[in-house]
Amino acid sequence: MNQYFWLDNHFEWFPEGCTSGFGFKTVRDFVHNTPMPGSGALKTVEYVANALAGREVQGTPPGAYVETLRAAAQETAHQVERLRGGRSADHVAGALTCTLYDLEAWSALGAYYADKIEAAVELASFEQSAEGARRDRAVELLRRAYHSWQRLAQVTSRHYVPYFHAAINRTFSWALLLDEVEQDITIAERWPAPPRA
Repeated sequence: MNQYFWLDNHFEWFPEGCTSGFGFKTVRDFVHNTPMPGSGALKTVEYVANALAGREVQGTPPGAYVETLRAAAQETAHQVERLRGGRSADHVAGALTCTLYDLEAWSALGAYYADKIEAAVELASFEQSAEGARRDRAVELLRRAYHSWQRLAQVTSRHYVPYFHAAINRTFSWALLLDEVEQDITIAERWPAPPRA
């Protein structure tokens, strides 16, 4: 995730919560991402501009991060179910309970980021091509991302308590960010079409 979206300091980018000391990182921030220096990750808008023009560029496209995150999220969710052995979370005891909650949370967060990055690509594509279906797809992806965050909030609320996070200067829990996560849907719905030539 940090290769695709990078800021130098912890107060600027807290990827565990898609937030910072300056506020939540919206899909707009992801459309205009700055990749980690030296990582080979491509900026979303530059990748889209080259793809629409049929030009090849060297580097890792956003879609590669989407695929990796989505596959890891699905595999982690599968392994959590396997380790639970068909029992509900309430019927697994001890340290295994904590570990499985953490894995379930990371699975939900990975799914969230996969959909958000893909939505950013769709919005950048809409911004440069005016294909309405691209914005519609972004909205759909961000709704799915919101459901992943709801799952993340549900899982972590069973296992963690909100706490003051000094680096971002606010009380943090995933549940406290639900409204900001949902706001991404509205941002996408209102994403402006490019001016007509």
